[in-house]
Amino acid sequence: MHQFFKEEMVSLHKLAELSAGFLAKRLQLDEEKREIISYGAFVLIQNLFTLTIVAAIAALAGILRETLVIVLVFGALRVLGGGIHFQTAAGCIVTSAVVLPLLGFASAVLSSPFYSVSAPGQAFLLAAISIFSLAAILLFVPKEHQNHPLSGERKKILRRSTLAVGCIFIAVMFCSASGFIFSRAEAVPVGMALVFQSLNLVPAGEILVNRVKGRFGFIELE
Repeated sequence: MHQFFKEEMVSLHKLAELSAGFLAKRLQLDEEKREIISYGAFVLIQNLFTLTIVAAIAALAGILRETLVIVLVFGALRVLGGGIHFQTAAGCIVTSAVVLPLLGFASAVLSSPFYSVSAPGQAFLLAAISIFSLAAILLFVPKEHQNHPLSGERKKILRRSTLAVGCIFIAVMFCSASGFIFSRAEAVPVGMALVFQSLNLVPAGEILVNRVKGRFGFIELE
């Protein structure tokens, strides 16, 4: 398992280096800018690679729709608000490939039980998710990466942006649950993504992830 992920990471790095080298040569950029492009290219390739794996697993399991909704909501909030980071690209890829399809599966399974609950019960559950999500955003966004500290003004912008996007997704969740505008199938995966991103922000979520990382050391492969 370790060797497999090492080889995959080397391949992704080589592809990023080749892309950066090609662009730097065509645009006549110096070494510093080439390295910046290389890093950006690696992040882009890693995300595309991860999304492809997640989509393939979800499609094979018959939960592609639910999983893509979760990826969209979680991804948008994650980009703005931050969250828990693994030390390596391998850790991120493995975790995403396992957790995101599992959340899609859970959404598909829980959809019927959710709609079997009375309307007041549904409203209560959605309100609880909304309060938890908004509290996590207000209290813990942005969750900074240790290698990328943010200025005070940048933090304010990210918090406001995350709050605005979070409110939009909460509105989508309620509209979907009521059958107004959106399909009712989206309510549960949107709620699932909101909860998952909130767990990425609160301290309890980080404690849980650290315990999992301790049990499965390969996801922190250097």
